[in-house]
Amino acid sequence: MALALASAGCGGLFGSAPPAPSPAALLGPISPTTAHVVAAAKRTLHLTASTELDIAYSQSQDFLGRGTFDFPRGVGTEQVTAPTGVERLLYLPRTVFDRQAPNEYLLLPEGKSWLSAEPAEKGSQRYEFFVLQVEDLNPDFLLGQLAWGAVSAQAIASGTVDGAPASEYSVEVDLVLAASSAAGPSKASLAAGMRDERAALARGVSGVDGQFEMDAWIDGAGRVVQVQLAPPGSWGRTTLTFTAFHGTVQAALPPRSEVVDLLKLSGHDPDSDIA
Repeated sequence: MALALASAGCGGLFGSAPPAPSPAALLGPISPTTAHVVAAAKRTLHLTASTELDIAYSQSQDFLGRGTFDFPRGVGTEQVTAPTGVERLLYLPRTVFDRQAPNEYLLLPEGKSWLSAEPAEKGSQRYEFFVLQVEDLNPDFLLGQLAWGAVSAQAIASGTVDGAPASEYSVEVDLVLAASSAAGPSKASLAAGMRDERAALARGVSGVDGQFEMDAWIDGAGRVVQVQLAPPGSWGRTTLTFTAFHGTVQAALPPRSEVVDLLKLSGHDPDSDIA
């Protein structure tokens, strides 16, 4: 209460303090090329798309994913084939469900096959690491970085993606701007993931100053059809391709009896419950 009265008094004597400038204001206006890339990313976020995901960790460890995402609703499904088996993911605006490969079920309590997590919640470092890894498989998250965080872009070349003409751009993404500008039904979850990425950059995993680079390909209709990046906090290079723009997402919730909340599972002793 004393703080509130003091603030009111200062306002009366000296006027209200000016609001802190937004990250966008601090970074200044963007170029027409950057504006073109941002517009294409935001246009794509109004569509439903089929996706392919390729994460290259090494020559012998590629993760391959296929999914369908309804970006306006913040809902998507994905199946990822990894060296350890097949993983299934369901993304909702506030929650992600992860069904791990069968040989990883020993990490979960008996009878449980799905992990659930709310990316906007704060938990142990291990919890946040898990959420970041899952978000790095999320096309909504990857495309959102481009839509909300691009601060500079340079045209590289013209080529093709899946046999169709597309123009390539090298883009600098600012995670502070991306997290503060995130929009849509999943904005809280996606912004939390972007803040975790910034923390990963600060730990020296890759990049500096909360910024990193990605490449984006835009087709003649002004849609993003592919992005390539090394997500902060990840040790692989990700290629996300939009193979079609159509369809609906069939997103059935997993049986409640088979789901364990990761935050509750790891809340007391994060090193004893999950590996």
